[in-house]
Amino acid sequence: MAFLLRRISKSLIPIPINQKTRLINTDSAPKDVAKAIRDSFRSSWNWDTLTTKFESVKLDGGLVESVLLELKEPIDAKRALGFFHWAAHRKCFEHGVWSYSITIHILARARLLMDARALLESVLKKTAENGSKFSVVDSLLSSYEAYAKLRMFETGFDVCCYLGEHGLPLSLITYNTLLHVVQKSDQTALEGKLKKYVDMLDRIHGKRCSPSVIVNTSLVFSILEEGRVEEGLMLLRRMLQKNMVLDTIAYSLIVYAKVKLGDVCSAWEVYEEMLKRGFRANSFVYTLFMGARCEGGRIEEAQSMMNEMENMDLKPFDESYNLLIEGCAKAGRVDASLSYLKKMVETGFIPCRSAFNEMVGSYVKQGMQSKQMQC
Repeated sequence: MAFLLRRISKSLIPIPINQKTRLINTDSAPKDVAKAIRDSFRSSWNWDTLTTKFESVKLDGGLVESVLLELKEPIDAKRALGFFHWAAHRKCFEHGVWSYSITIHILARARLLMDARALLESVLKKTAENGSKFSVVDSLLSSYEAYAKLRMFETGFDVCCYLGEHGLPLSLITYNTLLHVVQKSDQTALEGKLKKYVDMLDRIHGKRCSPSVIVNTSLVFSILEEGRVEEGLMLLRRMLQKNMVLDTIAYSLIVYAKVKLGDVCSAWEVYEEMLKRGFRANSFVYTLFMGARCEGGRIEEAQSMMNEMENMDLKPFDESYNLLIEGCAKAGRVDASLSYLKKMVETGFIPCRSAFNEMVGSYVKQGMQSKQMQC
């Protein structure tokens, strides 16, 4: 991807627009003017009225961008398109590739695909005429950074994964922008899928991975989670060949895939090969095997693996405790289940609903049986 971007940047021919408009910076235009134009389109004013009211307003790239972002939600997509066409008819103003790209994104997000396609064909024809054939690709790809700057973290992350799955991985700059803004935000921004994948990689690798590794690994893991194991492993092999994921992460994901397929013996062989090649065990892999043993009713082996983890200074995480709380409760080992619950809470985790309910149910059931025996 880096090679492709270098080739694109070298092939770009300057186009007559202000390149500063390619930055998401609503401070470059007065917000009250942008909001006034937005409200006018929401009030369904006709073009003549709009032109008369805003005759003294000089349109530039910054103001156009600000208005489009005010109309970015799907409910305003038609109005955004109306504004785009109205602006195109104003004197002394011509849309650049960036304003085309923003409008195309707004329309596509609102599923107005015919309108989005029409604009895309228009800008492709326009740029082909002046020789800047790569400017549309460059603008569309770089515009995904807008998701981060608009605090649309989950959407931006899903878009990165979707494009990567379809053979269009984004640049490292885009990944860095998304992760950097998330890290600068409060903790609530890290909730959801992104936090889940980042935490998982922290458990595997022992420290924070680079943004590109996080996104690439998340793509493979999401495919495996959907049950598309063969497809996920094939993609993982391709990434390994291109050094897009770390070996220890690849081994851990293969173990996850094997366990998901129910082939625990094969998963254990992969784990042993991982150790032979000098990679350390990690709490993610150990928890996978604990889960498989709990599911098979082999609770003592699962408990033994928890002890091994602690002896190796591997930190159990919430799922590790949840598995044993629920597994011990189902096996009638209420005291052990309660013990793991106490450890979990002391560590700072909160049990999941299913594990807690299973433990309480088992505790109540055992109490009732005890009373019956006393009677």
